[in-house]
Amino acid sequence: SCGCYKRELITDKNTTHGLRDHRLYRIWANMKSRCYNPNSTHYKHYGGRGIQICDQWRNDFKAFYDWAMKSGYSDELSIDRIDINGDYEPNNCRWATDNEQARNTSTNKIFTINNESKSLIEWCEIYNINYRTVQDRLNRDWDIIDALTKPVETKFSKGGGM
Repeated sequence: SCGCYKRELITDKNTTHGLRDHRLYRIWANMKSRCYNPNSTHYKHYGGRGIQICDQWRNDFKAFYDWAMKSGYSDELSIDRIDINGDYEPNNCRWATDNEQARNTSTNKIFTINNESKSLIEWCEIYNINYRTVQDRLNRDWDIIDALTKPVETKFSKGGGM
């Protein structure tokens, strides 16, 4: 034999899925780095907090790829953990837009009004008030309801304007 057959066997063994250049492979590799590489920039927010990847995904990119394709993956979306303190696993992950991701972070402040919990940005949208206005009010120790519902004073609304 000239050795061609042996080379084909070695190549097939080392290339199990042929998807190394796919965006999902980079997402998977970055996910693993965040969770298991202490030298990763984002490790402290993931692996450093105990966030892990389920064995099924951690050890098998193709399993992750198959889940992604069945679960609404598209190039405009990124992986998001539904419970930000939970692991990367099929029941705790989804594909989300940048805006959805921004609403689901550990730095979001959650407020409960009438037994309903939402992030501050969500409450601001519901009450149709500027987020920064409410943030400033809360920083001045306003109650959340007052911060969301009190009319915003302008230079013309204080009386004595035009």
